[in-house]
Amino acid sequence: MKITIVGAGNMGTGYGALWSAVGHDITYTYSRTEDGLRAAVAATGGTARYEVEPTEAASGADVVVLSIGWAQLDDVLRRLGTLTGQLVVDAISPLTADMGGLAVGHTTSGAEILAARLPGARVVLALQNTFAEIVHAPTRSVGGRTPTMLFCGDDADAKKTVSGLIVDAGYLPVDVGALPMARYVEPACFLTVALAYQQGLGPRIALTLLTDVATPAPR
Repeated sequence: MKITIVGAGNMGTGYGALWSAVGHDITYTYSRTEDGLRAAVAATGGTARYEVEPTEAASGADVVVLSIGWAQLDDVLRRLGTLTGQLVVDAISPLTADMGGLAVGHTTSGAEILAARLPGARVVLALQNTFAEIVHAPTRSVGGRTPTMLFCGDDADAKKTVSGLIVDAGYLPVDVGALPMARYVEPACFLTVALAYQQGLGPRIALTLLTDVATPAPR
């Protein structure tokens, strides 16, 4: 699968390395410098590629993953174009600049705002409720358990694809419903941030849903 990762930071390169390791074709785009994109490719073991222009990088991609800060959204959308018909994974946590709270919430969500601005795209919220330290670790296991990855969206086929990518990354996917459920997923993600950095638990924490219902086993 051709995956374009918009944002060459710790989260983007972590997922890129995991997906590349199971055979996906990774392209990075959108970094402060071209050297940053080269470093992202190197961090993925040299098996990925990069494209300076986000529009070119997204063209022909099966999946476009937005792994950026909330403040970068306007610039990224301006440079990406409409992404009509494409599967867009919203991995953006809509945090305030100081990471002290959510920039939006309660009556809407970052994912819904993104979908409204990309009306022709198939937006799925995913990949948020974890930390880069876990994504880059040898396994996703925390405290002997596989973390849950919550996701939501309105397109069933798009969600099936994203569920598979979550499994490929080593998490247990849990579909929480339609895209407006992002109003509850995003605050849950902020809760983990608050526990990690305000309450001093550190980033080696994760959410796990305990259930008797079978979930796909991670690879």
